[in-house]
Amino acid sequence: MLSKKIEPAPHFINRLFPVFFSIFALLFSPACEKEPPPLKIGFSGCITGQLADLGIAGRNAVTLAVEEINRAGGINGRKIELIVKDDANTPETAIRVDRELIAEGVVAIIGHVTSSMSIAALPVANKNKIIMLSPTSTTNELSGKDDYFFRVTSPDRIQSEIMAKHAFNKLNLRRVACLYDLSNRGFTQGWADNFRTLFEQLGGTVAVSVTFHAKEKFSYLEIAGQLMNFQPDSILIISGALHTAMFCQQIRKTTPDIPILSSGWAGTNELIHQGGSSVEGIIFPQVFNQNSRHLPYLTFRESYRERFMIEPNFASMCSYEAATFLFNILDGWDGKSDLKQILLDHSTHQGLQGEISLDKYGDASRSQFIVTVNDGSFAIVDTIMP
Repeated sequence: MLSKKIEPAPHFINRLFPVFFSIFALLFSPACEKEPPPLKIGFSGCITGQLADLGIAGRNAVTLAVEEINRAGGINGRKIELIVKDDANTPETAIRVDRELIAEGVVAIIGHVTSSMSIAALPVANKNKIIMLSPTSTTNELSGKDDYFFRVTSPDRIQSEIMAKHAFNKLNLRRVACLYDLSNRGFTQGWADNFRTLFEQLGGTVAVSVTFHAKEKFSYLEIAGQLMNFQPDSILIISGALHTAMFCQQIRKTTPDIPILSSGWAGTNELIHQGGSSVEGIIFPQVFNQNSRHLPYLTFRESYRERFMIEPNFASMCSYEAATFLFNILDGWDGKSDLKQILLDHSTHQGLQGEISLDKYGDASRSQFIVTVNDGSFAIVDTIMP
């Protein structure tokens, strides 16, 4: 029996053509080209422990900035990959996590949020020629040095001098008892020393300087009593929000009307939350105006609140500014040139509440505010332009 030759149906072949064409187009279309690798940046800060209010606020703000720029297409077609590390506010951990970030290929590190951690980890950044851009480290120990440390907030010297002048000239204070936390000694001791120098030059007296260490056992009540033994007309507390609030509670029990001064480090919502009525009237210098009407800040504030369900603080603002500053620099980077030099060449940045200018050593100049707590909210007493 002869086999019958079967011819393919023309309509069946016609149906296959679109399938072959689609496969070919998919394989060779631009969409199948390999996506460029992300630009990795690191964040190092204390996101656990007693100072976590700073680190968490900083991490959140940088996360927001990364999400926003990635939604806009990234930088020159490359997405930003954020790698977050907890430095636990211990020098050993700060050094270790920065080494890890560099090993993972970050092009820059945003951090640290406390001065002592920036001091501890900076040799790692310098050795590897990696930018360390700090949102909130203000120590004078890192001022005026040709290294890889940059910051978007002003050095201690500026804020402590502002506070000394305000205390002497505006508040008419003459005899201050000073208290500071040694767990962030790179910040607190320099701040206290600068305040003392100018305050005494103006004619005032720092009657006593008492120290404590946040990670060691101490008594708030005993230290408060120790300060009052020197019969000051005011108290200066240089520590984080939690400890400042706790000391204010003890001081108000015995001397409810004594003026209390502080540093900008304490100026987070944690101060009001923990201190309540005891922190009413406290005064400190700050680079942050929570009630600013600048449009960039209002836009940021709305986005931050929507994303994290909490008000931003000074660490949030400065961390967001550090991230956007870095993104602007990376936008003009070819991946080979010295990122440090590009940053120095583009040293002016429009911050959320005004212009930020860096000098040749990476130290920032920007507007400052004298802040108080009034009826459970931060309020601006005075503005000092750069």
